[in-house]
Amino acid sequence: MKNTKKILSLLMAMLIFCQGLVLVSAVESSESSAEAVEWTYDNSMLVEIKTEEAKIFTPEDFPDMNCIEVLTTEKQRTKTGYSYELMLIFDTSDGFNWEATAGALRASGSVRSTFRNIYATDYATADTGIWLNIEEEEIYLAVNESVDIYVESIVYPRAIWEDYLGVIFEVDPLVVDPSVLESNGLSEYGFEYVCKLADTDYYENDYYVNVICPESDHSNVYFAYSYSRKNCVDMSILMTDIPGIILHYFYTEQIHSGAPETELWENSNEDAATVNLSGGEPNWSLDFLVNQTATITGKSVGETSITVTRKYRTTISTIRRITVYDPKDVNFDGVANSLDAAQVLKYDAELIDESVLHNYYGKTAGDVNFDGVINSLDAAFILRYDAGLVS
Repeated sequence: MKNTKKILSLLMAMLIFCQGLVLVSAVESSESSAEAVEWTYDNSMLVEIKTEEAKIFTPEDFPDMNCIEVLTTEKQRTKTGYSYELMLIFDTSDGFNWEATAGALRASGSVRSTFRNIYATDYATADTGIWLNIEEEEIYLAVNESVDIYVESIVYPRAIWEDYLGVIFEVDPLVVDPSVLESNGLSEYGFEYVCKLADTDYYENDYYVNVICPESDHSNVYFAYSYSRKNCVDMSILMTDIPGIILHYFYTEQIHSGAPETELWENSNEDAATVNLSGGEPNWSLDFLVNQTATITGKSVGETSITVTRKYRTTISTIRRITVYDPKDVNFDGVANSLDAAQVLKYDAELIDESVLHNYYGKTAGDVNFDGVINSLDAAFILRYDAGLVS
């Protein structure tokens, strides 16, 4: 609230009307609505909607879907009217079906699109993580048995793609004195600078001229830059009801940091298992390999943790716990001897089922030669091992 009040105070100072009037009531209503409900990734969505006339939206415009608050995050003038981006906030106390609600909204002729709320702070970490080809957090490996692990998919926190944030807006010079904007700026309120689009080479291209402001002569279009998404959204919401602000547009862009993507595999106990990397492809700097395959091989009875870490302007990682056991120790008593061979022979003769034989190790318990079956050959190997004939 404190930050919004600062922004509000500045906007009120910026708006110098021809008649010397400032419509405080309209701005105050924006302030109250902007802070009335906390919007999160799970209780809100963004809706793109077109109208023929300028409009202030309320929950009553979206009946039968538990909508409790409507905030306008973007307003643009089009050839046929106006285009709005609305943030709809819902009462989710009794559950909320995002897909069903989005479908109901899209069924309306005026709604162009619906999508999850990318402005919410928890959006940055939603669905973030590394997914490996093996989902199990615990992997059991026999001594000398190997398994290949690799990164199947990865999602970095979305916030890292949003280095360049700001609000693009157009003012009516008959209502707002542009010199106030250019002289005061917004640095005290979380915005690094304010500049005219037409005055900077960076913005002089077809995208900004034809897409963001197609109906404008661009002489009074400004860009306010900020590090804060919250600042940008709050500013957009406030601008909706302020006379003299013709359009506003929340803009984000990724700025390449020059940092290459890296991949690191770590093994917490090299006595229990080994990690051998193969394959992969170089990152753009050619200094590191990513998308490698890690071949994990059981070395001796024990436990280890295998961690893969990916870094690209932020760091994320995932862990798999490895338990290495001796496949000859079928009954899991700590030694491999004739008792284990007897268990294998009983299983081969169908006198016991695999639940007894396998314990909790899985199908490789008792399969000493790793040929996929458990039979007298495995029992013979265990007996030879017990007699000291093989190691």
